[in-house]
Amino acid sequence: MFMKKRMTLGLIIAAILIVVILAIGFATAIYVTPYYIYSKILNKGISHEFLTLSKAPLQLIFPTRFVKGDNDGDVFQGQDNLWGNFHLGNFLVPMPLHHPSFIMVPNITYSLEDFKKIRLGMTFVEPYTKRTYVSFLTGDNFSLELEVGKQKIFNLPVFKKYIEEKNPQVLWQDLFTMDLTGGIKSYELGGDLSQLLLNAQRFWKTPMEEWVYRLYILEKRAEFFKGEIVSIDFNPKNNLGIAKIESKSSRMLREVIYLPEGKNVYTIHFQTYPWDILSRAIRKKFLETLEFKISSPDSGHALYNIYSRLPYHIKVDQEALVYLFSAWSHQTDSKEYLKMVIRFLERGKDNKMQTTPFYEFAYRRFGTNFSTREDTIKESIESRLKRKTSEEFEKELSSEERKKLPDMDGNFQSEEAKMNYYLNKAKEKGPNNDESNKSSLDE
Repeated sequence: MFMKKRMTLGLIIAAILIVVILAIGFATAIYVTPYYIYSKILNKGISHEFLTLSKAPLQLIFPTRFVKGDNDGDVFQGQDNLWGNFHLGNFLVPMPLHHPSFIMVPNITYSLEDFKKIRLGMTFVEPYTKRTYVSFLTGDNFSLELEVGKQKIFNLPVFKKYIEEKNPQVLWQDLFTMDLTGGIKSYELGGDLSQLLLNAQRFWKTPMEEWVYRLYILEKRAEFFKGEIVSIDFNPKNNLGIAKIESKSSRMLREVIYLPEGKNVYTIHFQTYPWDILSRAIRKKFLETLEFKISSPDSGHALYNIYSRLPYHIKVDQEALVYLFSAWSHQTDSKEYLKMVIRFLERGKDNKMQTTPFYEFAYRRFGTNFSTREDTIKESIESRLKRKTSEEFEKELSSEERKKLPDMDGNFQSEEAKMNYYLNKAKEKGPNNDESNKSSLDE
């Protein structure tokens, strides 16, 4: 009888212990599950009706800072008179005026299908060896989509409210700087249980709304950063987002710089050589002073007015390129302006590197490179015919005929209208002109 009671008591105690163990296990599972699911999303991604995210690369989860506040900028200390901030396209960029260490060469890339899709920039070149220090080029601009979107978890009222109440400036900075792990070491199934419990304890110290917000940041990073991103960083001084991208050379640093303006983001592609102190110093100066400023024809006119007041020896020097190129960047579809830029640069000495990019763009865009030099001019058959016809007609006009002709030069609406006027006049002079044109084309 006593033995039966002891057995019954033992069973009851065992049952109680099992229930307690199960309860503890259940409570532990509830306690660690949110952290474990979050960790798994970061490591593996997730596909669920409430949230779908692909596996993210580590650099989008844990940004590594690479913008350094070193003293390389001191290289240019006391040289403010050798630099200026120029309105190039949609940016205010620092460029040297008559710095002895650099010459500037324009970068012009474009689409042959749509010449309005043009990108502009500059290359800083060593004057003697022609080695590149820095090169930059304007990139695409796109809308900044920071809405909650369609993911169900972000649309749950408590989480949606938390996300939408975030200051846009804070959100923009978090996009580049936030550590999505929250400083908690990643945990894999089968690892040390004590580590799992410790991680879960740290996880619960942060509100659940904040963890969901971090998943929202991860989604936005996946949408925002395209291509081969190595790391991301942020410069709070002028609100620049920066992404380091892969380079074929370990000696070269390639970056994309992001500037927000309203609901849009504007980009510049930047290339430097970190092993070179001047290259690093230019990069530092660039990151500290780069600003957004919307492109405007008025800015182009203002820059040209400054250029027009320069002494002649500077107007045809490489220093003039900075003014002319910046002014042209606000009216790249102007044929007459491009012709003027080319012909001013041609008057200077040793400007071949600076003029060549304009030649190439002008030829592709307008069928002629607008050169006045016989050894440099390049033009399509149609452009050459127009030019030769105009030149021959003007030579044939007698002084009497010129007096009889109306003074049209100041009244033509465009150079094309003037050229068509001369072509029609040439045709009226009869078939003899055809032989002249033919021999001109065959020269």
